[in-house]
Amino acid sequence: CKRTALTRRNPLRPITWGECHVANESYLMPVPEFYRIQYKLWQHVKEHVDPSTIVVDGHDLASDPELIIPKLFERLGIPFKRSYLEWSADPEEVYSSWRGSTMEIILPSHMLTTHRAVHCTSFNAPKYPRGVPDAEWDITEELEEYIQGAMPSYEEMYATRLI
Repeated sequence: CKRTALTRRNPLRPITWGECHVANESYLMPVPEFYRIQYKLWQHVKEHVDPSTIVVDGHDLASDPELIIPKLFERLGIPFKRSYLEWSADPEEVYSSWRGSTMEIILPSHMLTTHRAVHCTSFNAPKYPRGVPDAEWDITEELEEYIQGAMPSYEEMYATRLI
């Protein structure tokens, strides 16, 4: 039975990996294809648009935003202001300034991950070193398969990341 995030379960209630087949829980992009699609897009841009495509690793960004963000802005040719490292934890301000469809901005903002972003005032350092999962995570065989399938693409892109 295929379940989707919007029609068969409450999208505001977090579910455990054991409760779902993760490939059926993403209503926007098939999970098994996600990293392959991102990788192919990166390759295309690198080969046909800009060979010095910028890759920012999320762990690097969260671990050291004071280092990564100014470098990113410099590469993009945008003046950096230290104030970009902190912001107001005002959900109404976020809802009125984020751009995207209602489905992609308002609804997910009530989910756990986006809720944290809307209600924080700065970057939060990761709790665990890169590659070390949270002890509470249930890494199912299905999820392990997706992780292993994504690693070659991730590692190639990671080697070119902004540091």
